Amino acid sequence: MKLLISPTSPYARTARMAVSVLELDKEVTIQTVNHRGHDETLLVRNPLGKVPTLILENEEVLYDSRVILDCLYERKGKAVFQFRGPDKYQGLTRQALAAGLMDCTIAAAIETRNHDQDRQNSQWIDRQEGKILRALAMLDQAHLVTDFAPLPSADQLFLASALGYLDFTTQGTWWGKWQQSWQESHPNLAQWLQEFADAVPAFGATTPTA
Repeated sequence: MKLLISPTSPYARTARMAVSVLELDKEVTIQTVNHRGHDETLLVRNPLGKVPTLILENEEVLYDSRVILDCLYERKGKAVFQFRGPDKYQGLTRQALAAGLMDCTIAAAIETRNHDQDRQNSQWIDRQEGKILRALAMLDQAHLVTDFAPLPSADQLFLASALGYLDFTTQGTWWGKWQQSWQESHPNLAQWLQEFADAVPAFGATTPTA
């Protein structure tokens, strides 16, 4: 199999961590593509030009990240560990919340990265920030499971990647105007991420660089 990624994409980071924790490293080749440009390697397989994109041995193509993780867990015979707890739909909802957190963070960052300050849509940025703050507040009070054995669940991988991407964006743009980091404002969530990082080496191994 071949996994097409961008090293800074939080969605791709989720898939990369899944490959590692499921011990599929020898079965999956990871290839970096230019998802912001005209990269035929990606576009001929995914018309949306998004990462991650997974190419199976028979040349079938899977996307997006949620579909890819579902495939990888099932392929490894670990579908029972894909979500924590007996309620699959609560797991899917946590996964959707984490993916939405990624969406909002990227949307706000793109607006500031692509436009000078006097041309930025402040209402759009404020709307995304409001979603991020509400999501963080809910997650901070959610009593998240800190059991990552025998392997982390898909929703845990998504959440760790989403929070890691918040850290990544603090190296630059819009987040700098906040008086506190998200970790200071949400200590329970910050503690959860630290425990995840300690238990899952793949998180540190996939940390994006500027």
